[in-house]
Amino acid sequence: MAWYAARVLPAERHEGKGSDGGKTVTVRWFLRPASATLYLTAFVHGLIGAFYWAFALEAVSDAAGENSLMAPLFWTLMGLAGISSVFAGALFVQLALRLGQAVLFIALSAAIALLGPAPGALPAVLASAVLYGPAFMATSSLLALWSYRVFPEQPSTGFSATVLVLGIGTLTGPAALGAVADHYSVRTAFLVTAAVALVILAFRPPARRLEHSDALGEESRAATCGR
Repeated sequence: MAWYAARVLPAERHEGKGSDGGKTVTVRWFLRPASATLYLTAFVHGLIGAFYWAFALEAVSDAAGENSLMAPLFWTLMGLAGISSVFAGALFVQLALRLGQAVLFIALSAAIALLGPAPGALPAVLASAVLYGPAFMATSSLLALWSYRVFPEQPSTGFSATVLVLGIGTLTGPAALGAVADHYSVRTAFLVTAAVALVILAFRPPARRLEHSDALGEESRAATCGR
């Protein structure tokens, strides 16, 4: 990946100045009003994602037993289903960022909730994997596109801040929601996490629709900068 980044990233040096006429980036630049909902969505994405990665396999394995093929099947199916996230750009062109966000977080919430009451039930496990894989990957594209909308003059800098907030959520998720699991139960923690995923629907991206070329171009530029 380092070799690929060295091939595709521009070689120009900006010496700490932005591409918007040399304006220096300050803390206020990162904290513009439009960034609040973006950062909150990134934080929640990291929080629920880290909890799912940390506890889903344990829940499935404990329910199915040590000699069961349920856990390998769960991960394999999730990875295969996740390949469909390559169509995320087309999804956002059709639905726009706002409706796309709703679809993805509803899918994430459903995938998480399915493992709460029935981590050992094959239909629930398979449905959770099929929903979670593509929704989790496509949400990364959502954040890249949304970040480009919020920080169009310096998308790489803005997306770096977005990924930093996502990382904070990733650190917070297993600790905070794991405490819920310890105090109540893993089942309750899954249901609480699913509810958190739904709460984010109150904080929406811009409503303006994307053109096909815009979606692919913005996603590519933001993702390349993120690397």
